[in-house]
Parts: sequence; C-alpha cells; structure tokens
Amino acid sequence: MSKKIPLSRQPPLYVSPRLRKEDLMVRDMALAGFPYKTIARHTGYTEGQVGYRIKLLGISPMDYRHGENELSRKVIAFIKEDSRKYFDTLVSQIKRYLKD
Repeated sequence: MSKKIPLSRQPPLYVSPRLRKEDLMVRDMALAGFPYKTIARHTGYTEGQVGYRIKLLGISPMDYRHGENELSRKVIAFIKEDSRKYFDTLVSQIKRYLKD
C-alpha cells in the first residue's frame, strides 16, 4: 500500500512549455478521486490520454479513489452542510404549510 501524501504536500507539477489547462484539470480531478472516464469527459481527452498524464505526473489514482484524501473530505463536508441546510429549509416550509 502506498503512503498517502496530503494535497498541501504534493510535489510541484512539472511545468512544460506545452502545458494546457486541461492538464491541470486532469491533475486536480485525479487528486479529487474522479475516475478516468469522468476526467476524460470533462477535459476532452481520451481515457488513455488521461491515464498517460496521470502516470506522467506520478499520481496513483488508487490513493484517492475512495474519498480518503484532504480534498475529498472538504467536498464531502461541504455537501453534508449544504444538504443539512436544504433539509432544514424543507422541513420549515412543510411545517408552515401544515399550519395554514
């Protein structure tokens, strides 16, 4: 099992003169745990091109696949908070409707 590295301590991305914004998207989405197919759909690359870029950057997708990294935990916390607020709003509207 490989050692997990927090996002803040990731090695710097090699900046090539041919670097495109899609390459940065590949890196960020891979670190967030998205599968190759999703990354390919959002960047316009094929799954093979995505895999090549991830391997070139030295990222191991298995380390990030199950939401066990810093970024995934932040996203999950945000989603939980947003869902809680939505649920509370929904309950208050239902209670108000039932009173009338």
